[in-house]
Amino acid sequence: MIASPENTPVTADSNVVGNTMAWNSDVDYNRHGTLAIASLLDGHEEPRSTGANGFINITSSSAVATKVLVPVSATATSSWNTRLAIHTIDGTDLTPNTGVSTGNTIPSSWPVCGNAPDGNMWLTNGVIVGQTIVYDLGSSILTYGFHLWNYNEGSGYNKRSIQTMTVSIGASATGPWTPITLTTTTFTESPGTATYTGETYSYTTPQTAEFIQFSNIVNWENNAAGDPYTGIDEVRFLE
Repeated sequence: MIASPENTPVTADSNVVGNTMAWNSDVDYNRHGTLAIASLLDGHEEPRSTGANGFINITSSSAVATKVLVPVSATATSSWNTRLAIHTIDGTDLTPNTGVSTGNTIPSSWPVCGNAPDGNMWLTNGVIVGQTIVYDLGSSILTYGFHLWNYNEGSGYNKRSIQTMTVSIGASATGPWTPITLTTTTFTESPGTATYTGETYSYTTPQTAEFIQFSNIVNWENNAAGDPYTGIDEVRFLE
């Protein structure tokens, strides 16, 4: 945040606390006392907004996720047998189950997950339409996306993994929900093998919320009537 006394020109060549940036700013107040900023970041104008008392809040477009965040709870509309929602965040199917806890630096190589689903993954109970899973992050926090190990059951059942879904944010576990956009609209089908390391998915814009919902799920069988199931192996959010 940069402030200048009225009518006092300031030239800044600096960074913003909490962000990694390389920018030059010419800062000046005009005759109305409004702070005017012209800034460059690789030739692009830097995002900014006016705060209280004429201060300018500058947000770096180069900010990226650096830490792992594990939700404090996971709640689904249905589960099948021992394939419960909690298993998407408890690490039971990850090897090694280290380095992916809250506060850990995002790993350069993610753990592998297995392909035996009982007690290790979440699966819906014979229905897909209308099914949701909601994650409580513990507090309202800024996240950039998530790392997903899609439903990874072997013996050909990997097609139960999620192909498309709606990701939404909310202030409570029951909404209301605001859909957000990702940089991709299709999620990678899991291989059904015990060497699967999952994929990272990013929001087009970082989001601040406590609750995140996955809904409107379509599996890789396009919700075929003969196998109306879908699920998730593990997920970690990125802050």
